[in-house]
Amino acid sequence: GTFVMGIFVYIIGRLPILIIAYMFGIFGNGLTIFALNSIAFAFCRFISGLATDNNFVMMYILVLEYIPPDMRTIGLNLCIGVFYCIGSMLSPWIAVWLGNWKLYLLATIIPALIVPLFYFIVPESAEWLISQNKLSEALACYQRIAKTNRKQLDEDFENDFKTVAAQINTKREKNLKNPSLIELFKTPRLRRLMLILFLKS
Repeated sequence: GTFVMGIFVYIIGRLPILIIAYMFGIFGNGLTIFALNSIAFAFCRFISGLATDNNFVMMYILVLEYIPPDMRTIGLNLCIGVFYCIGSMLSPWIAVWLGNWKLYLLATIIPALIVPLFYFIVPESAEWLISQNKLSEALACYQRIAKTNRKQLDEDFENDFKTVAAQINTKREKNLKNPSLIELFKTPRLRRLMLILFLKS
């Protein structure tokens, strides 16, 4: 799931993959409740497993791509260091309180049912939209965020945005004509970061 959806996240966007991952989790956990034998149980858990890690990493990435660099430590620690940690601490106690694994799976499904509504609430990654040359849609995302924060983007910002975004895409296309996984190990810094990620996972 992580490998396949990790590829598609660059093709169809962050937000659709976030929703698809949650749908795998919802359907997999829901079907597990009704599994009648070990083969059906294993198949249902396979479907549910397709959601991992994209069911939370995509939201993590969406937050990362909208927060300025000097605020990322605080913003991302709120997502993972605080809320994920609280959820992880509460989860076993909910399981003990319910006293039945089927009820526990049901309890994991109910809050996840709101995630498809994210399509109408959460903006797509502006960075991904820029990479797809969808500059008007990316600008609309920033305008929506500005409106939520009771700000207004002036005409100069919009003109500068389109100019800079076009320059970024030109530079990207020039540097990555034939992208491959080997590029991740091209420099000592990238090799070090990739090794850290492999060992962490």
